[in-house]
Amino acid sequence: MLGWGGFWILTLIWGSLYLLSRVGLESIDPTHLTFIRLGIAAIGLNTIVIIRRLPIPTDRNTLFHLVLTGIGGVMLPVFLLSWGLQTVESGVGSVLQATAAIFTAVVSHFIFDDERLSWVKFTGVIISFIGVILLTQRNVADITVQSTIEGQFAIILGALFYGVFTIHSRILMRRKIKPLVLSAVSVLVSAYGIGLMMLIQIMRGDLPITVSATITPQAMMIILTLALVQSFLAYLLYYEVVARIGAAHSTMVTYTIPPVALLLGVIFLNERLDMFLILGTGLIFCGIALTKLSIFERLRRPAFQI
Repeated sequence: MLGWGGFWILTLIWGSLYLLSRVGLESIDPTHLTFIRLGIAAIGLNTIVIIRRLPIPTDRNTLFHLVLTGIGGVMLPVFLLSWGLQTVESGVGSVLQATAAIFTAVVSHFIFDDERLSWVKFTGVIISFIGVILLTQRNVADITVQSTIEGQFAIILGALFYGVFTIHSRILMRRKIKPLVLSAVSVLVSAYGIGLMMLIQIMRGDLPITVSATITPQAMMIILTLALVQSFLAYLLYYEVVARIGAAHSTMVTYTIPPVALLLGVIFLNERLDMFLILGTGLIFCGIALTKLSIFERLRRPAFQI
């Protein structure tokens, strides 16, 4: 029950992240939001690691790579997503974030011999890229186009970081580092990193010392939900799902999150559902399907040589 049941619970949890972030960002700066999310998640995850007495690597080389994972694989993607969602609709943000799967496929081509790009996979990458272009062009006639496009590219950049450091995490786990330990340490590092970034912004006068005193109880509940449910609880549940239904099936959550986020955005935030969004989203997920789904396995060979 926890296997596939947990899978669909994760879909709802992460699918609602974009809606909650969009609403929460109306009352709080993205730096503060990121720090609260990652700080609470870090405390929770590391408490579980301590309780379970899981071994934490101590050699300098592994710790260095864990720091890289924390900064590039957690802090930057989470912050860039929060920053981008200030101007990007929640549904669009979820679709752009899903391009991480494409970046992962491209980077894997150059690192893993068993994950070389075939011509079918390469076609999928091109199709997804065209879908991204459609999404970024849907507001060309809007006077706010500049800020919107900047937000979209921030989310895409975050997806790039996430995709690259997903590969980096796989390499670390080959060193027998437990996934929960990897997650706990990297989230802790990311919390320190965003904390340092916040301190620099405060010293420069770009950010208030504390969150706004006028923040509403509703907004605070949303922020705490993002930290406790969308970050801490989701990580714990994800690894249970991986253990029960396998990594391949678990990563399919990448495909189920955006439809939920799009639907929630249309229902609760009155976000637009136009042809650019429909066609762009469709192309992106056709591309992801070609690069990731096993149904196309026979069509993927020979490998695309670079």
